[in-house]
Amino acid sequence: MRVLHISYHKSWRGGEQQISYLIGELHKLGCQQWIYCSESNALEDFCKEKGLSYYTFPNNLLSKFKNVKKLNYICNKHAIELLHVHDSMSHMMAYMAGISGNDIPIILSRHIDSPVRNSIISRKKYNYRGIKKIICISENIKRTLEPDILDKSKLTTIYDGIDLDKFSQVVDTGILRKQYKIAGTTKIIGNISALTLAKDYFTFIDTAEILIHKKLDVRFIIVGEGVVKKKLEEYIKNKDLADYFVFTGFRKDVPQILAEFDVFLFTSEKEGLGNSVLDAFAARVPVVSTNTGGIPEMIDHQVSGLLADVKDSTKLAEHVISILQDDKLKQRLVNNASEKVKQFSMQIMAEKIYDLYQEVYDKSVEERNEKGEQPYSQY
Repeated sequence: MRVLHISYHKSWRGGEQQISYLIGELHKLGCQQWIYCSESNALEDFCKEKGLSYYTFPNNLLSKFKNVKKLNYICNKHAIELLHVHDSMSHMMAYMAGISGNDIPIILSRHIDSPVRNSIISRKKYNYRGIKKIICISENIKRTLEPDILDKSKLTTIYDGIDLDKFSQVVDTGILRKQYKIAGTTKIIGNISALTLAKDYFTFIDTAEILIHKKLDVRFIIVGEGVVKKKLEEYIKNKDLADYFVFTGFRKDVPQILAEFDVFLFTSEKEGLGNSVLDAFAARVPVVSTNTGGIPEMIDHQVSGLLADVKDSTKLAEHVISILQDDKLKQRLVNNASEKVKQFSMQIMAEKIYDLYQEVYDKSVEERNEKGEQPYSQY
């Protein structure tokens, strides 16, 4: 099977990590793949590093029609049989190619739990006949999309997966403690996610303030980059808490630094699934999280983690204290979570997506044969 992946995002976030996992696993299953991504971005660097076949396009509105023309060229050159689009802008590109005559079946991945925008274009784009399946990374996303999708049989849930092997041999090496001069007795409470409004790090900081005022010996680690970093730093400064926080920026050694966390505190306001939670599960770090989006599909409260309402910093702080003060609770949570995460491996994800590809491809071939058409159109 010959598949073209399209990705528009420039930075490396959860979606790009999932694409990298998927490409690697699909290759093992015999799938031929090409990547079409925006130029000078993290995914292009990944393709170069791994020696993958890829093309790039300028990430600006002025090049929109040229990008579609190049997409059609790639499809012709490599006899592409399926398009897998991984974000909203890629979706638009594939939609424009479709209405211009490119009839290659489209599979869309949906990572966010927002409803379809209330516009004619958005409704047409999501209900375009060329989209054969919409992969929702959580049941919550599927429920959110259902009211706006006319053919609900197109919706399917396939959870994101992680590389469990990356965590199998990881031990606490003290990297963070050495780098940021954190005492061995101090508890580390951290979060790993993009610094965006949806991740609601302001509630993370509010929770930290409660814990600090209770005279706990704690430090707070924030791993990631994003548009609200300066606002977060200012918020911390205004609360006179700067001595308790460390911003590490983007890091590639997540398995190693996660092993040092005593608690993973995830305070998102909106969340498609929350892959960092899965990483924490695999690293055997107890998780305290807000109950939003797809998170309760991973975390069973009091079983594999502890949940609180969105923005409820008081309850989040209580949960953190419970874990820090109750070793039996902590052990029960990490044991159950380490079993739960086995359901979210990148191998399982890729196998399900490959089966979906096969289903869409077989149906497409059958329909073309009935119409007496060639395997793919020329554009």
